[in-house]
Amino acid sequence: MASFYGNTWAQAQPGAQNAETVPVNSLVIPMDNVNQGNASGTTFNLRAYGLANNLLQNNIPLKWAIKYNKGKDDIDLSAVVTRIAGPNGVANGTVNFSGGPFIVPPEFRTLAEPLITAFNNSISPDSNDVTVYRVTTATVTDIRYTITHKPLVAIGPDGGNFGTGVYQSLLTAALIPNYTSVTDASMQPTSCYTLAAQAHSVVTTWVSSYSGFVQNGGNLLLECASINTFENNVANGHYQTTNGYSVFGTNDNPRSDVSGTLIYPNGYMPFNQFVGALNGNQDGAVTDFSLASGSAYQNGTLIAARHDNGSGSNRTANVATVSKVGNVGREGGNVFALGGHDYDRGTATDLNNINGKRMILNTLFVPVTRPCSQLAQPQVEGYKSVRMKTDVAPVGLSQNDIVTWEVTYINRSLAPAVNFQITDAISNLMAYQAGSLVVTAAGASTNATANPLFNGVGNTNMLASGAQLAYNGRITITFDAKMLLPAAVIENQTIGTGSNVPTLGIKSDSIDNNDPPVVYSGAGGNVTAPVGSFVQDPFQTNSTIDPTVINYIVPTAAGVTISGRVMTSQLMGVRNAVVILSDPEGNVRMTRTSAFGYYSFSDVEVGMSYVISVASKQSVYTPRVVLLEDAVDGLDFIAGP
Repeated sequence: MASFYGNTWAQAQPGAQNAETVPVNSLVIPMDNVNQGNASGTTFNLRAYGLANNLLQNNIPLKWAIKYNKGKDDIDLSAVVTRIAGPNGVANGTVNFSGGPFIVPPEFRTLAEPLITAFNNSISPDSNDVTVYRVTTATVTDIRYTITHKPLVAIGPDGGNFGTGVYQSLLTAALIPNYTSVTDASMQPTSCYTLAAQAHSVVTTWVSSYSGFVQNGGNLLLECASINTFENNVANGHYQTTNGYSVFGTNDNPRSDVSGTLIYPNGYMPFNQFVGALNGNQDGAVTDFSLASGSAYQNGTLIAARHDNGSGSNRTANVATVSKVGNVGREGGNVFALGGHDYDRGTATDLNNINGKRMILNTLFVPVTRPCSQLAQPQVEGYKSVRMKTDVAPVGLSQNDIVTWEVTYINRSLAPAVNFQITDAISNLMAYQAGSLVVTAAGASTNATANPLFNGVGNTNMLASGAQLAYNGRITITFDAKMLLPAAVIENQTIGTGSNVPTLGIKSDSIDNNDPPVVYSGAGGNVTAPVGSFVQDPFQTNSTIDPTVINYIVPTAAGVTISGRVMTSQLMGVRNAVVILSDPEGNVRMTRTSAFGYYSFSDVEVGMSYVISVASKQSVYTPRVVLLEDAVDGLDFIAGP
């Protein structure tokens, strides 16, 4: 996967260009002011960050496209696309994307599109929906990060109530519910939060706690007074400098005679992914900061924004900087500093204030190393095809023919499927041909060998124990069987299983070589259904469509089911309503109601309180809170009058 974090520099670009193919059916979340704003490019829909977060929370990784060696506002991606969601941007054609667009890999498209629809359905009015495009012609672009963590923000106390609600209001406006207001004492090196944010901290007591969090791979955002409190703490600060910063507030010199003109010397920084200018005259206790006497930058500090006018020290007054303090050689350990206080002050809808909010939101998506935040549900595609070897009948596949089955599984996730196993119960209408089982594995860290005891009847395991299917790896099996009766039996499927896989396992597809051939790409190149595959329609059903993409589920405890019905005030079932399940840690799951209004969440962990709510543009529903101790059935929602 593409994920550069650097050994020294905070957010310096990789030493070499990291170009990747963006395949057909990739989804693009625009992050520029036209395609995600308005035709004149004078605004931006912050809910785009909320959608990106929602996809990550549902175990869908994202690619963050940032042009190598880019100048501020350069184009990051040019692609032929068609719009599938939202009102902004052109409907289709060649579109230039800047501001660091997010990309959903095509193998996750079938999972992502219902989530995108549900997310936008929760927004009113429709003019605020997030725009999303689908790529129709493959292209190549620079990928800065593959994002594989679930953002979870710890908002620290400010010690004077000047920062109360700054981050909470912003995250809520962006539809990002994954935040917690914490006490400083609760921050530990092993805390599960991915980002700790301080809007106006004036208390130095717990600086060491946050330092441990950063050293252990978390990211830290310091804003306004927090820059002075943390950076200038001699015992536990100095994240970016050897001897601290000289800080300036709204009415301090040299701040008072500096205009708002800013430059952005490192436009390729993820912190700088916004289009247009930042408000250089934002007020606050600390608006600008420069090296104190005898101080020097350290920990690879890079300047995101600074003034470019005035004289003397005014010229180099910083507004935003980044350093990498800890976790050398791994993701995380970044400290972001941003001058100014609340970018809702003044005219909050001005683009340069929106861009201040974007800098804050960008920090949520910079990769981290945390003990409990990574996407942990492998996505595996499987297929099974049949090819005739012997045909004693004049036409088609018939009794006594020998056929070769080919089974392939490809891991599309960013986590390995360990203890992977493929089972196939051979029907008594076929006879397995002893010794014909051949297993091949392709891809780094993917390994599998044939089980010599497999016979398809008493022993259905096709792999020897200990197989592992790594990201983008591929395991392929071929074996022969004699058809004892005519060909209707070819619809049987293999089942792939592994550690923490649902009870039913992973069924392979029944595919054919028709209209068009199904293509699977993984380690070792592309794979198509073998030439001469027997046409398996009409045996396909809704459960065996191409390709099958299954979630591995990694429960932390025994899961139970929450189910019920969404109804109108006249007790009629509401079709396609969005039901949202939220846990105390900020994790969110969504589902849609059936044609008669029924919904269900499976594998829900017991022992926690959950908030279940319904999003609807037609009716209002009161959220329900449940302390889950066992399965709950009949948790119904009735629309208000």
